[in-house]
Parts: sequence; structure tokens; C-alpha cells
Amino acid sequence: MKLKKVIALFAAATVLAGSTISVSAAEPVSGDYLTALIESGNAGLILNVEAYRAAYSDLDAAFGDNTNAYIEHYLTMGIYEGRTSGVLFDPLAYAEAYSDVKAAFGDNTESLIGHYINYGIAENRTEGTAQGYADIAEAQMTAASTAAASGGSNSRPAAYTPQNTYNSTSESSSYSGSSAAVSTPAARQFR
Repeated sequence: MKLKKVIALFAAATVLAGSTISVSAAEPVSGDYLTALIESGNAGLILNVEAYRAAYSDLDAAFGDNTNAYIEHYLTMGIYEGRTSGVLFDPLAYAEAYSDVKAAFGDNTESLIGHYINYGIAENRTEGTAQGYADIAEAQMTAASTAAASGGSNSRPAAYTPQNTYNSTSESSSYSGSSAAVSTPAARQFR
């Protein structure tokens, strides 16, 4: 009888050890992608480093003049900490705003940034961006004060409106407005 219990327990442990649990968490950027983003000059589409540095004294104390460290911090931690000062693009908000992008890329930060740079800018997809304000924090504050003045509670600027959905079958493309593009396959699944 004990042998049957041990065998059953071993079988259950084997099954559990072999299975995976799927969670819906954002996937952080890799070092290679971060390097490519910085070297291409496209990091400036994502973050105003000087404003980010000025807004967060803890980061200034930790990183000093290391510009790349601020970009890496934002893409690996700042997004998830809700730091919006100096931020020009929030990939997670972008994915939530555009269901087609979310369906194609999930919460894969690298792919969301790639989509924005390669397609979203040209398609005028403005959700998750600073929309002409100094940064996302300013856009949110402006929207909140506009809503308060009008008696509403909308926390987004009036310019936040969903755009047409994107549906491409091409392998990859690049946005011609940047000096170097970060390419991302258009229909690649990351989960």
C-alpha cells in the first residue's frame, strides 16, 4: 500500500515538474535589444533622459551621467514602477490601447517598442505616448486639470482616441523617419 502511494506521489510530482504555468507579465527587454535601441538613436523616441534624471533623484544618485543606465532602468524597471516623468512612450499602455498590437505582441516590451517605431509613428498611433507634451506625466496632469475644470473625471488628454487597427502580413519594415530602425516581425507571437 505504501509503495502505491509513493509511486502515485512520484508520478504527480513528475507531471507537475514537467508542466509550465503561464502568467501574463510583461517581458523585460534584453541587453542586445537595449544596445540596438540606443545605437540606432531610437531611444530618444522612448525617453527624454534629462527629464527622467531630473525627476528622480534616486536614479541621479545611482547613475550620475550614465545616459544608457537611465534608458535601461526605464525599460526594465521604470515602466513597472509607474515612472512617467521624461517618458515619451509607454509600451504597456500602447498595447492596452490597441487590441491588434496586444494580440500580436502581448506584453513583450521589445516588440511593442519595435512596432511603435516601425509602424505606430507612421500610423499616428498616439495612445501610450506623450502626444506633443513634454512627457506622459505632463499629458496626464493636463488631462486631469482639463477634466476637473469641465467637471469630468477623464484622466487622459482629449487627443487620446483609438486609431484604426494595424494588420500587416509583411515580415518587417522600418520607419523612414528615424536614422536607424529597430525591426520586429509583424506577426510574431511571443507567448
